[in-house]
Amino acid sequence: MLPRISSPVLALAVTGVFLCAGELGAQNQMPLQLTSLEWLVADSEVVVRGVVVDVAADTHWNVVTIEVAEALKGAKAQRLKFAMHKFDQGDAALAQWRQSKRELLWLLKRQDSAAPGEAPDREKLLARHKIDLYATFFPRRPGEAWLPAIPLGPPQEQEAQQPLPFLTIDLRLLKTSDELVKAIRTAIAAPQGDGKVRSYSVSLPPEIAERTGFSRAQNYLTVPVDRRLEEFARRLIQTPGDYMPKLDSEKRSVTAAEGIAFLNRQQALRLEGVKALRLFPSEKNVAIVRLWLDDPMSTEPFKDDRQALVPAVPKSQQAEAKVALPLELAQVPEIHFQQPLTKALNTELGLKAGPEGRSQTKVEGLIVR
Repeated sequence: MLPRISSPVLALAVTGVFLCAGELGAQNQMPLQLTSLEWLVADSEVVVRGVVVDVAADTHWNVVTIEVAEALKGAKAQRLKFAMHKFDQGDAALAQWRQSKRELLWLLKRQDSAAPGEAPDREKLLARHKIDLYATFFPRRPGEAWLPAIPLGPPQEQEAQQPLPFLTIDLRLLKTSDELVKAIRTAIAAPQGDGKVRSYSVSLPPEIAERTGFSRAQNYLTVPVDRRLEEFARRLIQTPGDYMPKLDSEKRSVTAAEGIAFLNRQQALRLEGVKALRLFPSEKNVAIVRLWLDDPMSTEPFKDDRQALVPAVPKSQQAEAKVALPLELAQVPEIHFQQPLTKALNTELGLKAGPEGRSQTKVEGLIVR
């Protein structure tokens, strides 16, 4: 007779089969790494709006000078100078921006003096020009890089003058410069914690990654670990269908394979929420995860019924007694492993009272021989 397997365990096993099958099919293709707008802001020390006024080449680098119109993050300054790697497409865009005097929003990083040797070439360049700011590339399609600048103003015909689309931490797609600037201002105005923020990667289905213009079988979105990720993880568990594009069943018939794949990806999104929520242990989050464990294969929305899942401790219930360690030698209890030898026992008999001659002694309810 086959052993009986509980439904939650069977559900987890089936989900694992689907996920492993997807991974095997995509093992020959590198995952696509996307960056959320919130992580770009959290990972940048300076965010400014300004115009390029000078570009000086230095070996493999450009030293860019901008006239600052507004400092959104970081100290205020009339002009800023920073370093940026040279590449053909970026050099052409810098030349166009300098000539057109178009306003740009720049996201810059500061060289960490406490981490020498991280980028020796960049460190020498910054020291030579007596600056500490540098720009890193925005992620685009694999093998392509783009400047860390968002062109402001009306849309342009040239692709090089268009801002890149970005996903937010709640998977909203931002395309226009107005949407991007508004989201950046919101992220800066609402600090999510003190100190350096850690990053976390959320796996996305191809249907969601395609909103940025490109996707692969495996897609990851880098987000900051803060309360926004916690709220996003809760919603992924409770209503993952809110983030998936609806099946276009009105225009054409949906095959069974397409329907199953859609449900599997919805369940995978819910599982991503469970994995992310482990970073934020709390009673409410435990309740949400337990709700998922009750029916991990469900595609229906979950309700946050914390009272039913994690009932409160009755007020009449007494707290458990606390164990106090002894602070003085007199408080240490004595334990005897044999009957004490009396003065009436002579020396010869006392030496013979070894393991065989030792009497039984009761210690803490146990008989020690």
